[in-house]
Amino acid sequence: MRKLLILTLVTGVFYSCSNKSAVKPTTTQTQQTITITDSVLIGNQYWTTSNYSGTGGVNYNNTATTTANWGKLYTLAEADSIKLPQGWRLPTSSDYTNLLQTEGATTTDNDGYIFGGQPQAVSLMSTSTWLLNIETNSSGFNAYPAGVDGNGGGINYIEAAGYSSTYLIAAFLTSSQFTGTGGGTASFVIYQTTDYTPEITQAAITAYPSGSRASIRFVRDK
Repeated sequence: MRKLLILTLVTGVFYSCSNKSAVKPTTTQTQQTITITDSVLIGNQYWTTSNYSGTGGVNYNNTATTTANWGKLYTLAEADSIKLPQGWRLPTSSDYTNLLQTEGATTTDNDGYIFGGQPQAVSLMSTSTWLLNIETNSSGFNAYPAGVDGNGGGINYIEAAGYSSTYLIAAFLTSSQFTGTGGGTASFVIYQTTDYTPEITQAAITAYPSGSRASIRFVRDK
């Protein structure tokens, strides 16, 4: 998580509103293809509004049942095996960059990725379960702090609600390789910490080791 703390040094992010409307695309379910029943239009893309909780993966906090809205945590290999309806895909890092830019992000971090400050982050965060009462979910993306399994073993959940009282994170897999320092698989993260004054709420693209588990969202172009 060191990379995320470096990002806190960047300032000057500007915020702009975008048109968004909820939709429910009709999809045909087969034995292999999942059904997508909820999404929201953010800019020029439709995003699913809840974390995937289908076959495979492990439950949050390694529990026996899946917590509503939180979904499961998956490896990239598991995510790649999911058969999606036509037009839908596992997001790339560019898709998440587009999401941040739609919400008004303009600042670039040291690895060349666009990242979002507090205005962008709060617009993507669910209005419950985070540390501070500033989240608006105005985009409809509805990100819950389900954490990330950093070692791929299904038991090492870090910075998730119930694990930490000062640092929470929502982490989402992408199909892209991280092109910044250190390489690895690119993940999109929204995080909030009260360890500093003032508190930090941001969103960024970062890297996690191969085999790590994170939440899954899907996207399609308008």
